[in-house]
Formats: sequence, C-alpha cells, structure tokens
Amino acid sequence: MNPITVRRYPRAPYSESCYVPPAPAAPQNRSLTSRVEQIHGVVNLLDHLPACAKKSLRRFIADVFDKALLAAYSIPARGAWAPECCQSAEHSLLDWSLQMSKRARRYPALHAWERDVAVAAALVAPCGLAGYLHDHPDRDPALSLNSEEREEIVARRLVILDAPLRRLRSRDAECGSTFGAVLDVSGDEELDRQQVARITAAIGFMAIL
Repeated sequence: MNPITVRRYPRAPYSESCYVPPAPAAPQNRSLTSRVEQIHGVVNLLDHLPACAKKSLRRFIADVFDKALLAAYSIPARGAWAPECCQSAEHSLLDWSLQMSKRARRYPALHAWERDVAVAAALVAPCGLAGYLHDHPDRDPALSLNSEEREEIVARRLVILDAPLRRLRSRDAECGSTFGAVLDVSGDEELDRQQVARITAAIGFMAIL
C-alpha cells in the first residue's frame, strides 16, 4: 500500500457560510465491488457524475483524481465519521460521494452554474479523509476522529487540492475562487457569500470532512 505523501499546513478557518447540513440521503443499492470494478480511472469516474456543463470543473476533477486517490476512495464508508445510512461494507466512500453529488445537484436553492460547483465539491470534499483512512488501515472505525486527526485530514485536503485549484482559477477565476471558499481551502473577500452559503448547504456535512 503506497502512502499518499503530504506536507502539513496550518488549518484554515472555516468559511462564514451559514452552513445548515441536510439529512443524508440513503445510498444506492450497489456493492462496493461492482462500483470499484466499473471505475478504473478518472474517465470512468467522470462518466458516473451527474451532467456537468462546465468543462473547467471536469478538468479540475481529472486533475484531482490520480490512481492512488481513486483507490483510497474505495475504502468502505463505515465508521464513527460516516452517517448511519452508510454503515455497510458494501458502500464505499466513492459510492457515498457520488450519491451526495447527485443529491447536491438537485438542491432547490442553487442557481445555474452553482449546481456544477456543488457536484464537484461533494465529490472531492472527502479527499483528505480518503487519504488518511487509506494510510491508516488498522484504525478502529468505531472511534470518532479526534482533533489531531481532523487537522491532518484538513492538511491533506489542502495539499491534494492546491495545484488543481490553482489551475482551475487560471481557467475560470470566479468558479475557482467560489469552489475554494466552499471547501474552505482559500479565501476571497470579493466573493458572493450568499452564493457560497447556498453551495455549502447543498453539499451538507461533506464540506467539513
């Protein structure tokens, strides 16, 4: 098992987004094995996402997911950090993330391209958690994440998203800045805070994983 290399960064402050988490949706009845067999790479992953009109976000997702991270997402979505509806060895973190992406797109308060940002954000939000759990296979899933573990997960997410997010900003400055604010990996005082709040509410507690 090859560890995902990370550097530690100071934890970023959570965005002022008026975050209100929706109740988690029940996952689709599809086994971990079948989903992982279907998704061999990022091209297959993009095929499983809800329709995304913004090509810049599809390129961003392709930049984020290499084979190592995609493998890390295959971990079962069970443990004290996961909602009760996902506590099954048959549902992976990837299953859960794709389900939340579909739910986020249907969130009624979102406007136009905000739906595309919500889809991508729900998918990549657990990237730090995926890397951490992948590198700690013997961790007792019944234990809640402590503050030190959460800081490491946040640091991992910052590292994983840093370069892809910079490239997204270079292609689409508004979209990249909004995306960074939703996942609390960057800050921009010029942003529409109500817009950030809507998208954050759409992806629910995925924003803080």
